Amino acid sequence: MSETTPPLPPAKWDPIIAFKTCMKRYTQFSGRASRSEYWFFALSCFIIGLICGCIDVFIFLGLPICQLVFSLGIIIPSLAVSWRRMHDSGLSGAHSLWGLIPYLGAIPVIILACRASDNGPNQFGDAPAGPEQ
Repeated sequence: MSETTPPLPPAKWDPIIAFKTCMKRYTQFSGRASRSEYWFFALSCFIIGLICGCIDVFIFLGLPICQLVFSLGIIIPSLAVSWRRMHDSGLSGAHSLWGLIPYLGAIPVIILACRASDNGPNQFGDAPAGPEQ
């Protein structure tokens, strides 16, 4: 009689862990990123952007200095996590380049990032692991 090991509970992502993980892997365009990793990273970037906006209003008298610095610093990590997210849903990472088109380019990226993940391995690697803490 062989005993089976009970399955591990699903990994719990939160915005801080997702942001740290994406910043650690900021130049890694290979592999996969789960939906929760991608969206929690987007949420953390949105919150930091709001904080930068407040800093700009109160300290820099409305000049978008903090937002500009943050935006420039987050371009590569955002592109990398978006690239890995496309891989996770079985698409080429090049679909994330739509987001570089001003104004309307984010729409196809958002729609494609909402696609379900491939549960098993696909041509881009194994399913993404849980959060790195």
